[in-house]
Amino acid sequence: MKIAAFIGIALVIFTCCKKDKDKITISGTLNDYATIQPVSGLQVEIQAQLVGTSTYQSSYTTLQTMASGSDGTFSFTFEEPRATSYRIRVYGTNYRATEHVFSPEQISAGSYSCNFRVPAYGWIMTKVINMPPVLPEDQMTIRYFNVPAGLIDACSSTQFHFQAGAGVNDTIPACYIPGGFTLVIEKNNGVMIQYDTVVIPVNDTLVHSVLY
Repeated sequence: MKIAAFIGIALVIFTCCKKDKDKITISGTLNDYATIQPVSGLQVEIQAQLVGTSTYQSSYTTLQTMASGSDGTFSFTFEEPRATSYRIRVYGTNYRATEHVFSPEQISAGSYSCNFRVPAYGWIMTKVINMPPVLPEDQMTIRYFNVPAGLIDACSSTQFHFQAGAGVNDTIPACYIPGGFTLVIEKNNGVMIQYDTVVIPVNDTLVHSVLY
């Protein structure tokens, strides 16, 4: 009886003293890349590369999902898992999927905050037309002047050169620029440099014409 009572007391003490898992909070705000205004209704996922009892997972596991609020904010609170890396993934109608990766070491005092600029879909196609009368010296060099840096598959900022020719109607193929972004197009005809300013439509293609 004494032994049984001792075991019972030990179990109670062990249960009462068991430490709860630490909780962490991951939060942030989603702003439109072009307008810097809050974006509501986008899906936000918090994911982790988990560590099992003896294995490491290279893929990410989704821990929680929510929609960004009317002010563009999101917040997750959960028990801290054994993880080697975390990833916040954002996606939704008219917007390109955006990701942000951070390590457990970047979580300070149980919290981590990250603000996103999420780019909307948008494209531009430029038609380059040599107008009559066509002269041998006619030429046009075009460059997308202020292409946002760091965006995958965005338009190139290199120069496109066009030479005169009867009935010339060249095209710079459609390429990606965030919807709502104000793009500056540099035009150089060999005599002077001029600039066109255009606003890229959201989830649509702007067809812009340059005449020379």
